[in-house]
This record gives sequence, structure tokens and C-alpha cells, in this order.
Amino acid sequence: MARAIYTEAHTRLWFDAAVMLEQEIGLEPCYWIGKPSAEPEVRRLFPRAIFHSRTDAIRGVPPPELAAAPQRPLDADVLREFARVQLTVGKMMDRVDVRDGFRFEERTRLFQIQLRYWRSVIDGIRPDIVVFPVQPHTVYDYVIYELCRFYGIRTAMFQWTVFHDWIYPLPRIDDGYGEIEKRYRTLLTSGNAEVTLAPALEQYLADVRGDYREAVPDYLVQQMPGALRSALFGGTSAAGDFGLLPQAVAAAVARGTTVRFPAPSMFVSNPRRARKHVARFVTDRFHRYRRTLRSLRGSLRKTSKYAARRVELTWSRVELTLSTRVPKRGARHVQRLYRRYVRMPLRGLIAGDTNRPLKEPDRPMEESFRGRFGGLRLQVMRMEGNRRKQELLRQYHARCGTPDFTVPYIFVALHYQPEQTTSPTGSVFVDQNLMVEMLARLVPQGWRIYVKEHPFQFFPNSIGERSRTIEFYDDLGALPNVTLVPWSVSPFKLIDDAQAVATVCGTTGIETIMRGKPVLAFGYAWYRGCEGVFYTPSVAACRGAIATISNGYTVDERKVRLYLKAVEQSCFRADLDFGVHIEPIAHDENVARIAGGIRHIYGQAMDRVGAFTGKLDS
Repeated sequence: MARAIYTEAHTRLWFDAAVMLEQEIGLEPCYWIGKPSAEPEVRRLFPRAIFHSRTDAIRGVPPPELAAAPQRPLDADVLREFARVQLTVGKMMDRVDVRDGFRFEERTRLFQIQLRYWRSVIDGIRPDIVVFPVQPHTVYDYVIYELCRFYGIRTAMFQWTVFHDWIYPLPRIDDGYGEIEKRYRTLLTSGNAEVTLAPALEQYLADVRGDYREAVPDYLVQQMPGALRSALFGGTSAAGDFGLLPQAVAAAVARGTTVRFPAPSMFVSNPRRARKHVARFVTDRFHRYRRTLRSLRGSLRKTSKYAARRVELTWSRVELTLSTRVPKRGARHVQRLYRRYVRMPLRGLIAGDTNRPLKEPDRPMEESFRGRFGGLRLQVMRMEGNRRKQELLRQYHARCGTPDFTVPYIFVALHYQPEQTTSPTGSVFVDQNLMVEMLARLVPQGWRIYVKEHPFQFFPNSIGERSRTIEFYDDLGALPNVTLVPWSVSPFKLIDDAQAVATVCGTTGIETIMRGKPVLAFGYAWYRGCEGVFYTPSVAACRGAIATISNGYTVDERKVRLYLKAVEQSCFRADLDFGVHIEPIAHDENVARIAGGIRHIYGQAMDRVGAFTGKLDS
């Protein structure tokens, strides 16, 4: 019977998909990494499988069954082979570095622990395939992925495309979009003058070509603090303090659409998704009623009778100000102080020991935030992280300038970090300053580079402070033809007036193509085979792309539609159960589609699969 390793699999979707694959093609789960809450179900369904808590896996702690198992030592040949992987993994560890307490020596130690352990596991288990829900990016799973590449073991993962529920089964991170490219080439030679897309794709295309407020992703608006939401939807500067906690207002509220109560059938087919829909429905109604009440109150204040009543009750304008604005602002300030210095520390005290896979300064990874008051220490450092984000935000705005749209320029949309979209998908351009510096030195005389930070970098519930420093913005600002752009400038305005847009592999790239502008992609973007996208990982490729663009290159809209048609034909709608809001899909159908994607990859031949046994034995 074939053997499989499942990583980051915590929910009923992955349990049922594994059961289906075991029954249909004999693919038996032999090793399962997931949240501790998944252990009882995994042991019930797959009693022969080894269960490994993901928190222990990230920490480098083996499961009890393998705690005393012998491990193969690392030698010079192995470390030389995985030197590139060590650099990538070292940068990934920013995700667990809470307060700059993860020294180079400690990161090297954790990498060697991970490499030694997982090399021994693969040697002992000899799996036929390893399944990742998305591209591996939590250190331990990326080490597994690179070991699989070295030994020629199949890997399966899924890539989100233009929609979060349109996914593509991906065998490799760097070069796995052959199905899309093959269909695209076929469509190019078909000679069809008219390209008909699915209604959902046509709607997405219309949204992206319209106003930014209609195209901004739902997940982003749902987590936006008030200041940033005002900047995007109201044109303010967004230079103020974002506060400690986000104001979770749904995108539907901001756009004036209606969130409906989930259908009764969803509570049976997918209870977890139904609960999320209910929460979104309640949030929508709450903010809708609050806005209505505020509107009524504003109307009352404008009436003459109400105005006269206000004059009678207040003896001067000063008293009016003190009696209305000051208490209101004071109450908000008190509420913020309560959340920051009372509620969060109390949560930490109640939590006590915490098993979060994070690195605490002056403690080994295995013991970080463990023991007495571990939760309290974590909450304190999170508050420090939020203060650091606020300082980075102020420093960013202090370095911003006003863009001049009359000069030719390239717009650079920075990625949120740390995240999978740049590590590992961005390869060496996880350091985005390399991309900006290359562009700044290669653009023609008189061109400028406009750089805009990703808004999520400073969200209160993000971990953006772990991958940004003030020096990062200083280095960008030191380049003579580079300007940092404030958030009040619409990204679509920056796209439309640019000569081209540069990104590692972000959504901004496909949006740019749909708006008729060329893109310079520096990472493994899923759309890099599309018309108008120049893959520019090298100086030579970047120089050639800029020369082509400066000579008047234009994007062929028909070819863009053909590429979207190829995406439509190559992908399928499914929910990876990561909490991203999508249109509901019946659970059984969702399981069948995910299992079908894994089955498709499992049936493909790997170029290096013949070398698997020999490399393991050697």
C-alpha cells in the first residue's frame, strides 16, 4: 500500500479526503502533522499513523513515538546540498521571532534539528507523496518539501488564483503550472476571435477594471482599522494611530451590499462554515443598524428645533465642545487603555502556560512561552509588537512623498511579510529591497520608482513588525529616484499612470494585467505565463523587459482573456478550510475535489523519482 504524509491538516475536510484516497487508490496516511485538537480523530481514523502536533513540529520537538529513535547525522555533503534551504528557512523564522530574540546561532540550531529529524523520518517511512494544503512556509514543512525534492518524492499542494475558491493543484512551488500554460498555448493557436469566460471571472474582471473600492479583497477590508479604511474609502491620509485592535467591519458593509443568513442546509453539510457566515451576518447587521442610528442622529441635529434645544442647554460654544466631544474622545481613550493594559494582561494570566510555537528572547525554542506566566509574557510582547508597528507606521509616513504622475515611473507594490507569498514563493526576492534597487539602477534616465507599502503590514492583528525595520525604509529612500507613496493614493491610480508595475508575485500583478499594463514579476507568480508578464529574476531579464516596455509595448487584451480561460479550464472551485470567506460548497463535493487534485498529482510521473531509493540508501 502507498504511504502518505499529511502536513498542516486539522479539519474534517482533510480527514475525509485522506479516507477517500485510502479507499480509492490505497494511499494510507502514515504520518500526520496537525493541531493538537486533531489528534483524537486522526488516531481513530488512521490508527497506524504517527501523529505529530504542529506546535511541536515547529519547535523541533519529535512526537513521543519517535523521541528516542536514532537520527542520521549531518555531514558536509548534506549541509552543502541544503545551504540554499538554510538561507530560506532562516528568513522564514521571522514568523516566530516575537521580539528580535532569535539569534543567528539559534536559527542555525533549529534548522539543523529540523533537517536531521525529517531526513531520518523520510528515510524510515519512505513516503510516496507528501501533502501540503498550500505552499509550505512554516519552517518544518518547507524542510520536508526540500527533502522531497532532493529524494524525488511527489509533493501535492494547492495554489489560490484570482479567487480564493478557484484553486490549482500544484506539484512544485517554482515550476508547477504546466497545465495552465499548456491550455494557454492551445487557446492561442485555436484562432477563436471571441473568448467567453465564466460569469464569476467576468464579474471579477469588471470589478478590477472599475473603482478600487469595489475590487479591494474582502479579507482585507474585514480586518482594516478605522484609520486605514477611511484612507481607502474616504481619501484621508491614514497617518494616525491604528490602535491596538482592528474594527472588524465586513467588506459588504463598506460597499453597501447585504450579507445574507446562511441556508439551513449549510448547518448540516459544513457547520464550521455556517458559524462563520452567521458571525458575518451578525456583524453586518450590527454595523448597519449603528450607521442608521448615527445617520438619524445627524439628521436630528440639523433640524432647527433640535438646534434651538442645544442652544438652550449650552451657555457657550466652549461648553458645547466640552460636553460632547471631549467625553466621547475620552471614553474611546479609556476603552483603548483598558484593552491594552487590563484585558490583555488578564488574558495572559488566565492562560498561564501557553504552547505557542514562538521564540522568546533568552529561552530555547523548545521552552519559549512555556511554564508559569508564559501566556502573560506572550501578551506583553504582543503589546510591544503593536507599539513597534505604530512606530514603523509613523516612520513610513514621515518618509512618504507626493507622487508626480506627469513623469514616467514604475509602481512597486510591496508584499506583506512574513508570509508565504514571498517566503518561499519569492525566492531571493523575499528581501524586497533587492527588487527596488535593481529597478532603480536599470530604469531609463528621468524615470522614477514609486513604492507603496502593503496596508496589512501595520494592522494590529498582523505580525508585520517582525519583517520590517526603519532601516528598510531608509535604504529605499536613499535611492535617488525612489519615492515612498502614502496610502491615500489609490493603487489603481498608480497602476493606470505607470509604465509598468513590479511585484514579487502578488495579486497586484494580475490586477495590473487586467487593467492593461505590463508587469515585472520577480518571484514564482502563478500568472507569470500570462500575456504582459515579464519574469525578471536577473539583471539581464529585467533590463530587457524595461527596454521592451519603454519602446511602447502594449498588453494584448484578447491574450489576457485567453489566459484567464486557461486558468478557468485548469482550476476547480474548492474551499481549503483556511477561514477565507467564499461561496458555500457542499462538504462531500469539496472533499471529492480536493481528493481529486491530490490523486491527479499522485498519478503524474516525477523526473527524479527513479533516484529516490538510491539516494536514501546512500
